[in-house]
This record gives sequence, structure tokens and C-alpha cells, in this order.
Amino acid sequence: MRTCCPNCATVFRITAEQLRVRFGMVRCGQCQAVFNAFDSLIEAESPVVAGGSPPPQPAPVAEEPSLSSLPDSSVPVPVEPSEMREPGATARLDPIDAALAAEETPEESTRAAREAGLVAARELSETPGYDRWSAGAVEAGPGSSFFVDPPRRPRWPFVLAFLLLSLTLAAQAAYYFRSDLAANFPELVGIYRTLNIPLPLPRQVDLVAIEVSDLQADKARGLLVLQATLKNRARFDQEWPSLELTLTDTNDEVVSRRVLKAADYLPSKADPRAFAGSSEVGLRLWLESKQAAAGYRLFLFYP
Repeated sequence: MRTCCPNCATVFRITAEQLRVRFGMVRCGQCQAVFNAFDSLIEAESPVVAGGSPPPQPAPVAEEPSLSSLPDSSVPVPVEPSEMREPGATARLDPIDAALAAEETPEESTRAAREAGLVAARELSETPGYDRWSAGAVEAGPGSSFFVDPPRRPRWPFVLAFLLLSLTLAAQAAYYFRSDLAANFPELVGIYRTLNIPLPLPRQVDLVAIEVSDLQADKARGLLVLQATLKNRARFDQEWPSLELTLTDTNDEVVSRRVLKAADYLPSKADPRAFAGSSEVGLRLWLESKQAAAGYRLFLFYP
């Protein structure tokens, strides 16, 4: 098949493999224009051979070529090889009639093309599957100039934005979980204090337990005596928990309920600032109750 350059009307041969290289985009070796070969395809006519007629005599290449099929704007091909040199020509064009090119021998065609500067010095036959006798589009390669690729957007703004978002997320997580981080990584305490970030004590209720508790009635004073032992099983200091004392009657119905904060039950010798890690404290409270209580329930929690 053939294609025609829409810019200079040069006709040259092209194969299906060459069309698939760049989706039909080729560069004209005559005027260097890039165009879509699919839009200018010219189906080659099958030669009609009359039965018994002798084959046509080969015509000399140097004789006057038939350029009647080309528009006036096409550039005629000079006869002399020395005048056919054109710097920068990268495509092997066939602007003359197909019959002239078909009648040349491979040796004559290759020699003439090299003298005209239309074929590279290396042997094209070394390329597997390449037909050096059919001129066509230049195959795309690492140095091909068929297309000017669009400029790539710089990636560093996206990388910088990703890093900033990651640092922001990490900083928010470090602030939100600062108590747990400081408890498990004591070396971070100094960093938080240097940054003047308030560092509340951890409040892991599953690591604080009521070891022993007892509720007795002091008839002499008419009060109830609550005794209990609290233990911090964590290795780090924690905030003092609150206690909920519920009094019940003989039917296990709630008689009264009271919430005791750390200031209400801590003994005088205990440190009110923190519940030391791996320590326990005993407490003893006198409570008033207007109704008789047959039982009680004691829970600890963090409000």
C-alpha cells in the first residue's frame, strides 16, 4: 500500500507493521512533515498481466520518470544521483511510479539509494523481518522524532504534599495518644515537656483493680465502714480512679448509690497526683446511711 504526504504530495510505500508503530503517524522524508498515513492511504492496483504477452522491457532509471500522478506542488526527483542528496532525509521515499522501482534489481536499488543519501550506511537486511525494498515510514525508536511527548509534570510537589500530610497525621496521632505513648515510651516524656504539651496521666482501667473490699456497720457511731485495697498493675503511673458504691437491701434492690472521687477516699499518706505504678493503697471510709443496707457493690471507673 502507499500513502501520500498532504504537505508536499510525495507518495511513498508503507507497510502495515510501520503503520502500527505510531498508530499511523509518520514523518515525510521530503518535507519533514508529520501526518497520519491512514488518512492518505492509496491502495495499490494489482497489475493486469495479459495471457501470453511478453514481460515489459525494463526502462532505464535515468530516463524521464512519470510524475503525472503527482500534484504540481510535489518536488521532482532529479536524474543525477549527485543532485539527489538532501540533508536530513530520514524516510526512503518512492515519489516515482511503482513500475520503475519494481524493475530495478536489489543491488542497483541499494547502490543508487546510498549514493543519493536516502539509506543509512548499515545494512537494513540485518534487521529481522524488515523489508528494505519497500520505502515507508521511519520506525519509532529511542531517538525517533515522530512525536514531541508532552512535558511531564514535576513530581516533587506531590512528594512534598504527601510528606507534609504524613507528618501532620503523625503529629495529630502523637498528640491524641500522648498519654499512652508516654506510658509505654518514657523517653517521649521529655519531648512533650520541652514542647510545653500537657501530658495527662494514663487511664487504663483494666490495669487497676480492687483487690479486697469489705463493708461493716459501726453501730456505736451509726455509720458504715468501707475498707478496700486498690492496686495499680501497670508499670507506669496512672490517674486515680473514681469509685461507685451501691447499697442494696435483702432483695438486692438498690437502696442508695454514691460516687467517690480520689479526694474522698485517698488516705493522707497517698500521693494525690498519681497512682504509682505496680503499687497498692488501702482505704478506710465511714459513710452515713439513713436506710439499712444488707449488701453492697463496689466498682471503679474513670469518668
